[in-house]
Amino acid sequence: MQVDGLDDVSTIGAGDAAGYAVRRDGTAWSWGSNHNGGLGDGTTTDSFTPIRIAVPAAVTAVVGGSGFAYALGGPARQQRDIPPTARLSVIPVVGSAPSVALVDAAGSAPGSAPLASYTFDFGDGTLVGPGTDTTATHLYHDPGTHQVTLTVTDNTGATTQRTATTRLAGPGQTGPGISWEPGGDTPRGCNHCAGVRVTSTGTDPLAIDSVTPAPNSRVYPNNDCPATLPVGDSCTIWWVDTGGRPGQNTDIIIRHNAPGGVTIV
Repeated sequence: MQVDGLDDVSTIGAGDAAGYAVRRDGTAWSWGSNHNGGLGDGTTTDSFTPIRIAVPAAVTAVVGGSGFAYALGGPARQQRDIPPTARLSVIPVVGSAPSVALVDAAGSAPGSAPLASYTFDFGDGTLVGPGTDTTATHLYHDPGTHQVTLTVTDNTGATTQRTATTRLAGPGQTGPGISWEPGGDTPRGCNHCAGVRVTSTGTDPLAIDSVTPAPNSRVYPNNDCPATLPVGDSCTIWWVDTGGRPGQNTDIIIRHNAPGGVTIV
């Protein structure tokens, strides 16, 4: 898959569970496992978003091994400032008003300088930030198409913007609501794990009564959600998919207090 936060790349390298890239401006970047400090940021903290490696000169190539990496310097180049990269998602994409919108900027990445703040403009006069939180919620009372604008700022003052849209039909019901999308916080290192991120999108908390396999399903879900999910909060339901017989499926059934009472994922 494409690595978020990387562009204008001239060459790449790989180590033991870590990746490396060199941009055309001569900067070096790393991501992945940092158990032995192989990402070069002075820590042993893993990073799955590329981080800039502090090197004393422009780099032309980089290669990694088991817990180490080497960079080859080249002639000095004029390095240009790279703005941050903004990533934004909104839940629900489509729903009914009134509804709580959850926006997430966690995929944003630094350019030439570390990120400093996130600002969310919900398009109706509501601003959240600037702050360091990568998520925010807002209750839209009215139906219509609502556009959210994210501004990401680094510590030099450079900014980048990204927009996302939620479309709400109306008039909608008040009370609990549910939305879901593939993903969520599945266990790290589980190669066959799949999951969904469930979000409470109504005006009242979402009560999850049970999570069970669908008929003829080959999975047994692990429900990390609380019994009651506050408005705007999210949680993960995940499972291990190891294959099955023909005719089986990987569906799960979520029983809850939102309209309909049952969601099949």
